[in-house]
Amino acid sequence: MKTKTAFISGFMLVLVCVSAGAWYWYWYQRQVQIEQAELEERKNAPVNKIKDIVRAALKDPDSAIFDDVTYNSKMRAGCGLVNAKNSFGGYTGRKLFLVSVDGKVEFEQPAPEGTMTVEKLSALAEGLAFNEKIMACLGKKETGKS
Repeated sequence: MKTKTAFISGFMLVLVCVSAGAWYWYWYQRQVQIEQAELEERKNAPVNKIKDIVRAALKDPDSAIFDDVTYNSKMRAGCGLVNAKNSFGGYTGRKLFLVSVDGKVEFEQPAPEGTMTVEKLSALAEGLAFNEKIMACLGKKETGKS
């Protein structure tokens, strides 16, 4: 009878130890997951803020599809590509955007067509300045080579 009681007590002790170990392992794994998620969130915070600023500048913010969004900490600016719906409900195609340090959003403008006028040359110059800002945001130097 004593051996049976000792066996049951030993079995219960092992069961309690295994249960406590399993619970601790689960708790530890959950803490690691939470810490990794918080780290990822902190890492993506500037990019998420950039996306929110761009969404606010769109006609249909919920339709925004982002690609290659980058935050440049030196410039304190962000850039990337966005595709969103226009007033007619159709997607416009991927457009470059730049969010400056003051929260101003600039979108890529199409190049003017037809014969050159002062207005079209001015638009081309603005497009060139925009492209230079985008290259700086991406941290790339333009070499002038084709």
